[in-house]
Amino acid sequence: MGGMRTYHVYLPARYAASQKRYPVIYWLHGYEAGGDERAAQLAAWTAKHDAIVVDSGPADTSGNYPLYLPELAGRVDRTLRTVADRGHRAVSGYGSGGFLALWEASKAPDLIAAASALAPERTAAVGPEGFEVDTLLEDLHIDHGAVSTRLFNTADVAAALDFDLAAFGDPPAKPTVFDHADPYPNFTIWGWEAVSNRKRPGLTLLTNVSASGFHSVVREWLPGGAAIPEVKLSVTSPHLFEPRTSHTVTYIRLSDGKVRRVAQRADAQGRLTFDLDGGEYEVGIGRAAGLSLSGYEFAEGNWATAGAPVKLRLRFWNRGAERSEPVTARWESPTPGVRFAVPTARVPAIYPGASAEVPVTFSTANALPASVMIRAMGLAVEVPVYPPAPVATNFKIMDETDHDGNVSPGEAFTIALPDGRAELITSDPCVDTSVRVVEDGVRYTHAVIRASCQPGVRVHFLARTATSYAAIELPVWYKLP
Repeated sequence: MGGMRTYHVYLPARYAASQKRYPVIYWLHGYEAGGDERAAQLAAWTAKHDAIVVDSGPADTSGNYPLYLPELAGRVDRTLRTVADRGHRAVSGYGSGGFLALWEASKAPDLIAAASALAPERTAAVGPEGFEVDTLLEDLHIDHGAVSTRLFNTADVAAALDFDLAAFGDPPAKPTVFDHADPYPNFTIWGWEAVSNRKRPGLTLLTNVSASGFHSVVREWLPGGAAIPEVKLSVTSPHLFEPRTSHTVTYIRLSDGKVRRVAQRADAQGRLTFDLDGGEYEVGIGRAAGLSLSGYEFAEGNWATAGAPVKLRLRFWNRGAERSEPVTARWESPTPGVRFAVPTARVPAIYPGASAEVPVTFSTANALPASVMIRAMGLAVEVPVYPPAPVATNFKIMDETDHDGNVSPGEAFTIALPDGRAELITSDPCVDTSVRVVEDGVRYTHAVIRASCQPGVRVHFLARTATSYAAIELPVWYKLP
């Protein structure tokens, strides 16, 4: 961070009289009041438990501070008797520190095994200073299964630390296939390195990453932000291959289905480097057929609602150089309360560089998850899930052309509910919701009715403000001459 920083260490009562090594919980404090009281709670808890607590802060969610944890953990491991592996590290905090603890779970799952948060702030700006991304808690892309997480709506420090300590008894294993989203242009995750020239707000998303390939895209925001194809992105693998050996690499550009297949040589350390842009790609490594799960479309409806059946069409790609054989996919989910209407589905044979749609229907309990992870054959896709919403009648259409309170093909608009302008969530093909605006901490959608949409069609979307959700239906009007 370019300067001196102070951190406080709370040691177990038996630390000085033993040679035992201890797990470490990093407590990230913000600018909140009550620091002395929480310091006393940290000291009291540590005196009764076999764990070290390191108090660091004040926690900032943007700029250099979020990159500070690996350096701090390295120093703590060098200077104290710690169990120096990810299975024995956790992060926790309150308020802004709680948000940052959960964000670190998404940023550094290769460093920590557990994260807890007490009354975390709901939103924060994350990323490099000057081009941060406004982020909600539910936006955080935590690779399911890689980090144990728990939110507490109280200020009970002991409860959060107890959760972290219990997680050390059964730490999540390193995933063989992982997903990661990062607001920083350059990062390293599980040994994979990503470097880009991005100088604007956005996130680099790598999904279904393994030795056989990955999916990549740079978006303005997740999940529905526009891709940023002008960004130059370079992704380098860990030491997975024999040094200086040649490998067939298949690049599939999903925007137009263009396939490029080249022979690439691993470097002296056994790494391959893939030069891409910020558009959406499937990258396959090796000649053998390799299935990837790139995304989904709604077979019915335009968003997923908790407690109701969700019908999807999942998109499988063959990113290898040989035809894949038919296979049975068995649906699984680590998300509690998820049930599949039919537990399996047939994935047909797929030619190299081609794709196929496979249907799946699931439902969740009314206890709302922020998202549902669907897995099959080691592949995964994440589906945001929203609470049941009443149909709105008291909303205002703020159209930008003739200001008549209606929307026509090609017209831009925002929606205002009684508690403010709304963020719009939909997969309706008539509505472009890729532009999201943030003003004074409030975010809303600057939507456009696509020019190809026919007048008379009724469009549907979920409107979200800071305090409410509402379902909205609008007719597309004829444009006046």
